[in-house]
Amino acid sequence: MPGPGSHLTYGLGVGATLMHVSEGNFSHLHALVFALNGWLGPDIGSFFEWTLQQHSPKLGTFVMDIVHHPLGYALSLGVPMAIFYKRLSSILSTGTKKSLSLAHSAMLVVAGGLSHFTLDIPFEENGASSQQKWILSTGWWSGKPAMDLMTITVVGGLSSGMVAGFYHIGRSAVEKNGRLIEGPLKTHLLLLTTSGVYVLWCYYCMYLVSPRVPAVGEEADLGVLYFVWVYILLPLGLCSLSMNRKESGNREDSIV
Repeated sequence: MPGPGSHLTYGLGVGATLMHVSEGNFSHLHALVFALNGWLGPDIGSFFEWTLQQHSPKLGTFVMDIVHHPLGYALSLGVPMAIFYKRLSSILSTGTKKSLSLAHSAMLVVAGGLSHFTLDIPFEENGASSQQKWILSTGWWSGKPAMDLMTITVVGGLSSGMVAGFYHIGRSAVEKNGRLIEGPLKTHLLLLTTSGVYVLWCYYCMYLVSPRVPAVGEEADLGVLYFVWVYILLPLGLCSLSMNRKESGNREDSIV
C-alpha cells in the first residue's frame, strides 16, 4: 500500500505542476490542501479502525468502510474538512488576499480524496484490490480475441473522431458574448462524449451480448476509462475549477 512519501510526492507534484502552468492561479495553498487530502483524507478511516480495534472493532470497520471510500469520504467528511481547510488557509494567508473560499476548499477536498485512490487501487492488497480486479476483468483473457468489422469501425471511428475533433477545436477560436473562448470546455465535452460512447460500446460487448465478445481486442478499456475519468481527470478538473480567476482585458483565463 502506498505510504506518506508516495501520496505526498504525487499530490505535491501535481500541485506544483498546476502552480507552474496556471502562473500562480493555482496557489501553494491549493496545492497543500489537495496534497494533504490525497495523503491523510480517506486514511482517517484507517486511523479510526486502528484506534477502535481493541474496544469496538465492528464500529472501527464500519467507519473504515465509509470513510476509506472514493464517494464515502466526500459524503461523510467533505463538508467539515472543507470548513477546516478554509479556516486553515485564512490563517496561513493572513495579510494577503489568497485564502481559499469554501467552495474551492470543497473542490480540493474531493479532488484530493479521489487522488488518494489513484495510488491505492493499483498498489494496495498486493495489487489485488476489488476495484483493480474488476478493472482487469474488463479485458479479454480467454484466448486470442477476434477482431470483426463492427469493432474496427466503432473503435476506429471514435478514436479518429477524438483526435480530429481535438485538433479542430484547438485551432478554432470562437467569439461569444465579447469573450474569447479558446476551447478547453469544448475539448472536455468532446472527450466526455466520445469516451462516453466508447464506454457504452465496451459495456455492450461485456454485459449485454451473450456470449460475451471482446470490445477492443484484449484491452480492458471499460475499466481503464472508469479509472482515468474518476481518479485522474475528475480530480484535475476540480483542481482547475478551484483556481483563482484572473482577468486581463476582455479575456478571462479559463478555469475548466
